[in-house]
Amino acid sequence: MRMKLLATSFCLLVTGCTLPPHGPVTPPQAIPKFRNEVDRFTGQHEVSWLRVGQGSGLYANFVARADKSGSFKGSTPVILLTRYGRSWKYLKCHDTFWLADGKRVATLDTRHDGSVYSGGVNETIISQFSYEQFQTLAAAQNVEYKVCNDEFMLYPAEMEGLKQVGQAIATSSKPR
Repeated sequence: MRMKLLATSFCLLVTGCTLPPHGPVTPPQAIPKFRNEVDRFTGQHEVSWLRVGQGSGLYANFVARADKSGSFKGSTPVILLTRYGRSWKYLKCHDTFWLADGKRVATLDTRHDGSVYSGGVNETIISQFSYEQFQTLAAAQNVEYKVCNDEFMLYPAEMEGLKQVGQAIATSSKPR
C-alpha cells in the first residue's frame, strides 16, 4: 500500500500524469456523423461517415478521399472496422472477405492498426477498395464480411452510412 501511495505521489508531483481508472475503460459512444468537406488549406475533398466507440463489437466507418484531380472515380475508398477489447483479437489474422447481396467483392488491400489504452486495446482493420468495388457494396441491400474466421453483417445504420458515402462520391457533390 505504501509503495502504491509513493508511486502515485511521484507520478502526480513529478510528471503531472494521472492514473488510469479502475476497471476497463469503455470508449465514449457517439451518433454517426456524415461529412462532405473540402479542406480549405489543402483542397482535399473527403466524404466520410464516422462514429466513435461503440463498445466491444466490430463497427464500420466509411471514408473516401478524392484523387489529386479532384475526382472520386480514381480514388480508393476504405472501410474501417474498429473494435475495443481487453486484448488483441485480429492482430495476427485480419484478412477480410466481403459479400454484396451474396456476391464476392474483392479488396485492394487490408491492413491492421491499433493502439493500447488503459484497460484494453483499440484495433482497426482497414479494407481498401477500388471506386467500383466500393460502389458495388454501397448499392447492395445486404453487406456481409468475414474477418479471419468471424462473420458479420453491416447493421442497418451502417448500410445507410455506406449508401450516403457511395451516393456522395458518385455525384462528386461539393459541400455547401
